[in-house]
Amino acid sequence: MDTTQLAIFIQDVDNEFNITEELSSLVSLKDTNRFVALYEAVKATSARFFLTMSGMVTISTPAMVGKKEGQTTVIENDAKKDG
Repeated sequence: MDTTQLAIFIQDVDNEFNITEELSSLVSLKDTNRFVALYEAVKATSARFFLTMSGMVTISTPAMVGKKEGQTTVIENDAKKDG
């Protein structure tokens, strides 16, 4: 049986524009690729590294785009609460 996996990376740019990128989490999404599962995985990873949703950037895929329920919209709404 195939299992969808989500790779979550953390990327940082410092004041001198040095870029650091690390794989922070690899999450198995069993039997689903809906945005709720994606959102929960991103939020849990953020909490694990003591990050807020403010400043979060996503690379949009079809499951992440939507005016009311897409991953990107949900993260933007959380960022507004945190910011």
